[in-house]
Amino acid sequence: TPATVDACLEHDGRGEVPGIKEDGAWTTAGHADRVVRVDTAALANFATLYDAEGTPPRRARLPALHAKTLLGVLEKLAAHPRRLGDLGDDFHVTGHWHETMAQRQGAIRRETRFPKDARELILSGPHFFVGNPLNKTPREVCTQNSHYDVLDLTTLPDDYLPRTNYVPACSTAEYEARTPRVSWCEEGEAEPRRVSDYYRVIAHEMVGPAAERTLIPAIIPKGAATIHTNTATAFRDLGQMLDFAALSMSIVLDFFIKTTGTGHVNLAYLRRLPILTEDCDPHIRSVLRIRALRCGPRCFLRQAATT
Repeated sequence: TPATVDACLEHDGRGEVPGIKEDGAWTTAGHADRVVRVDTAALANFATLYDAEGTPPRRARLPALHAKTLLGVLEKLAAHPRRLGDLGDDFHVTGHWHETMAQRQGAIRRETRFPKDARELILSGPHFFVGNPLNKTPREVCTQNSHYDVLDLTTLPDDYLPRTNYVPACSTAEYEARTPRVSWCEEGEAEPRRVSDYYRVIAHEMVGPAAERTLIPAIIPKGAATIHTNTATAFRDLGQMLDFAALSMSIVLDFFIKTTGTGHVNLAYLRRLPILTEDCDPHIRSVLRIRALRCGPRCFLRQAATT
């Protein structure tokens, strides 16, 4: 509200800076630290974080910030030397099946039931949450996003798979032929493999910037697919997949996405995310990978952990 501007300019700077929201309502209280002064150095950091390489500072996109202390966080993120896009063709992001077009083209059909195996599982947004690919399962009759039940991971058998709202609508051979392929060829192979031949980091593509979480990732098993309201990122190197999954689950990368103010976490934003440097402390890398694996159910991640 306009009154917030005046209240911020008149504030004496004492007390904690309020958050963006409190108990679900926008915070309109004034505080001196809510006045964010943007200079050339800040603009240069914004350009590094959010724009194409070489973008002049004065053409930088502005982040969604509500306190000047956050400029220091962005400065550290901008100084990080390695991002997902630096992997080149060694990672591949896809929305897999377009929910409408894939049905029209006969690749998938709407049918809510338990899949026979992961190759029949097509994940929707409510299926997963941060670090948890088994967050919810559709009810037997599922016509709305509210028609899902929360899963208790402590009671599920190791071979459990949730209901799926979509299943393959064509033969196995045709379904596999239509499946997107990665951007690289494995050694000794003439053509790229299907994305479903890899473990992937799935994330909500359509998000609410003001929600509790904006970057919502989980590791999904080989064989499974997703609809295009999510993104699935495959990696040539399994270790890099685990590294990226661990960082994506952190509030640091979630903060980065929140500052963009975007409602769509697509390739343009994912490729800007910081990743571990090659000289990262091996102990830190190991702890992060173990943490990422412990977040997911054993039935999904046993093979990844073994590998």
